[in-house]
Amino acid sequence: MSVNKFTKPTNELTPLANMVECITDGATNLTNRIESLEKQSSDLNTQVSTNTQKVSTMQRDILRKINQVCLNNTEDGDYAIWTKYDKGDVVDWVKTRMVNNQKIDRFYIEGTIENVPCYKNGVETTKTVTYKTTFICVGVDFVKPSDEAKRTYTFLATGSPIGENIIDPATSLSDVPAYSKTFLQTKVMPVYEEHFKNIFKYHVATLSEPLPYEIDTSIQSFASTRQGGRSKENYGNNPVTFSMRLPSEIELFGHRIISGVFDNTGMDVQFPYFALNSPHYSLYMNKDSAENKGIYLSSDMWLASYDYNNYYSCYTLPEFSGRGKGKVVTSRPCNVEFGIYPLITLTSQ
Repeated sequence: MSVNKFTKPTNELTPLANMVECITDGATNLTNRIESLEKQSSDLNTQVSTNTQKVSTMQRDILRKINQVCLNNTEDGDYAIWTKYDKGDVVDWVKTRMVNNQKIDRFYIEGTIENVPCYKNGVETTKTVTYKTTFICVGVDFVKPSDEAKRTYTFLATGSPIGENIIDPATSLSDVPAYSKTFLQTKVMPVYEEHFKNIFKYHVATLSEPLPYEIDTSIQSFASTRQGGRSKENYGNNPVTFSMRLPSEIELFGHRIISGVFDNTGMDVQFPYFALNSPHYSLYMNKDSAENKGIYLSSDMWLASYDYNNYYSCYTLPEFSGRGKGKVVTSRPCNVEFGIYPLITLTSQ
């Protein structure tokens, strides 16, 4: 009897099955990897959210610290600056504290500025401005001048204006300029700057910021304002050099009120002081104070924020702290005189 030798048949599917098994294993590993990455991403997002909250808390703490250390009366004798100093004493006091990096929360000063440009009966002329005002510190190291000083103190005139003036003689949308090109900023503020530089000398900072530079009068701009017109965005372009200017809505209130989205370019961060102290209760007229007797006080404060047509933003101040009357932001024609409450930044160098 003969026996045939058994030969195992060749299975041509085995390599393919092995390949499929490898691919399946690879897909499983890839799925696991994806799940791992998704978990890592979720953990990272949680960490980012946590860090964002920490940063936000830190920012609030920093603002609170600035307010406590630099903006509030906490040192013995600080209230003495409310007494009627001779101008020279006040200036020396401020300079000494700046040089020594000490706290300056406010100072009272009075004076006279001659040859201030203005308009009378539609004709450009000049006038003399007599002022008695208190400058409050609204930010420490909040801005950096071109000379990169060690420390800067930004002050806002309060209590009574440094005179009254127009923003610009413009009467319509066709001739109204953006803030940096207004009559007030280009002709009045330089006279104010010269006056205060004569008082504080090299301590007055020179700043360069992208302030509102041009008004857009196209039909597209009508959507955001009632009769057209809004400032074009000016971030990083056309920087404007100055030492004094008006504050904007955002710098006081933390948000725009009646101005357009681009009408506060370069002036779109709230000052630390007003982040912690409501403008409605910290800005008011000291009409009954002994220092301000004999000085005409305007309850209306021009702001640098453009609204529409030839209208700019104007804040009506209460007559003393907490008074219900006033505390309203409205639009006013820019060719009407109202109170000028400018900002000035002093440096420690």
